[in-house]
Amino acid sequence: MKRLITLVLPAFVMLLGFSGGYAQDGGPTWSPTEIYACNFVGDSDMDDLNGAIEAWNEWADENGTDDYTGVVMTPNYRAPSLAYEVLWVGMWRNGAGLGGLEQLYTDGAEIMEGFDEVLDCPAHQGFAGTNVQPLGEPTGIVPVSFTNCTLNEGRIGPEAGAAMERYIDFLIENGSDAGHWVLRRGVGEEADASYDFKWVTAYTSFDALGHGFDLYYNGGGQQQLEAELGRIMSCDSARIYNSRLVREMAEE
Repeated sequence: MKRLITLVLPAFVMLLGFSGGYAQDGGPTWSPTEIYACNFVGDSDMDDLNGAIEAWNEWADENGTDDYTGVVMTPNYRAPSLAYEVLWVGMWRNGAGLGGLEQLYTDGAEIMEGFDEVLDCPAHQGFAGTNVQPLGEPTGIVPVSFTNCTLNEGRIGPEAGAAMERYIDFLIENGSDAGHWVLRRGVGEEADASYDFKWVTAYTSFDALGHGFDLYYNGGGQQQLEAELGRIMSCDSARIYNSRLVREMAEE
């Protein structure tokens, strides 16, 4: 994987100012976040990627890298234009964690080459990410939905954040244990990209995803979403990936 986990610092200017109760000061706490979109090299497959991940995890343990979470995703529902075989999504605890990249630049060439032999990653994007609602306890494969959202003209981030929280409260009241994140776009984006942020939703299982379908289409969710968010923002068609955790940052 080209220069895996050696991204430049994501842009933190003009962050979407979501309000709400999910940070100690009443506003969001943002973390450096990256997404690689990749294809397998030659005859490489997931077993080869798992070997590279194992070597990287051992190197990270030996070098005290405990502030990074990595997730591997494979596509389930996606458009033909999004023809990537693997997504790598990573998040640091905070910007200070990026200082540890110097050791990777200096000492981790062999680890990076291991990924390069398995994956070719033409797209690498940096974001500022924040968790809006924690994910419940997974009971199976974790499906993850990505949708790009755009603020309507004249609307601002705090309005969107408050509306999202109200809609998520509706979901929780009706049995949802999904997790929700906002990713504010930063570096590595297409020059003509027009969306403002990604809304990422993770489900504890495919049963939970099915519950979300029933709630949205048959349980009033679609109407609730339009009532809370329709005047403020719009989102495109979601892409859904199967995900698995490959590294988890240590608790503070």
